[in-house]
Amino acid sequence: MGEKLFANPYREFTAIRNVLFDRVMPALSSDAWKVLCVALRQTWGGDVESGRAIPVHITLAQFEEKTGIKESGLIGKALRECVDAGYLLLDQSGEPTTDFVLNRDIELKPLIPAEDKPEKIVPLRPDLESAFQALVSFSREMGATADLSLVRRAVVDNGADAVADWIAVGRLMTHLQPPARFKTVLERLLQGVPPLPLSMLAPEELAEVEEPAPVVRKEARELSASELWEAILEALRSKMRSTKFKFFESTVGVALGNDVLTVEAPNERTREWLESGQFAALTVETAREVAWPSLQLKFIAKA
Repeated sequence: MGEKLFANPYREFTAIRNVLFDRVMPALSSDAWKVLCVALRQTWGGDVESGRAIPVHITLAQFEEKTGIKESGLIGKALRECVDAGYLLLDQSGEPTTDFVLNRDIELKPLIPAEDKPEKIVPLRPDLESAFQALVSFSREMGATADLSLVRRAVVDNGADAVADWIAVGRLMTHLQPPARFKTVLERLLQGVPPLPLSMLAPEELAEVEEPAPVVRKEARELSASELWEAILEALRSKMRSTKFKFFESTVGVALGNDVLTVEAPNERTREWLESGQFAALTVETAREVAWPSLQLKFIAKA
């Protein structure tokens, strides 16, 4: 028997574009490619038995049967991959809502020039992964926001030992605010500057980093308000640049009692800066180091 002249041209063939083989197939897992092939077959290929077009929605059972993937976890993962890529859509028009349809409106994205393609990220060795996490933790400790790509580059270029040494140096940079300490450490690592000795650092970083010897706590309780505040200021002086310390120079301790040291500022603006500015936490921390752990600071403006 001869072939019918007007047989359905889609009865035995599914026409798909070459770009699917060239661009889409290499980017999908083998299971996701099977899922997409089933969606194309069901949508464009018609029905082999009857030659008629079939509904475009495809059930989970059909995907399992036609791909041969029986494990629910694997078929679900493959479907999610196609949905995330935009190739499939959930059919919300009827029941059940686990039916899928081919996203026929998806557009072909232009190819990214080779020089603009993002660099493939290679997993870090265990020792470098630990160094990466340590540098990220240091950024959080310093209250800074880390650019993870730069952190990764710093770790890969320098190695775990150099990262650990620079973190130790960063914790001694008490003349800088914590976020600036992390920024400086990251910059030096990216520049390939050796962490030791300290003389390798830039001139502005050569401030005294040794912590001042604290006043003996027994003696601290015997000091007057003005004397105790002067002792605290002396300890603070070595922890910041002179341009910042000038805001403390016009302050004076005026009262001390019930573990509260009252400090008078020359004006309201300075009082607010001392109470909630960038050095507020450092001031309280230093005061407790010089005096005693329960000491509280209260700032007032000069009347």
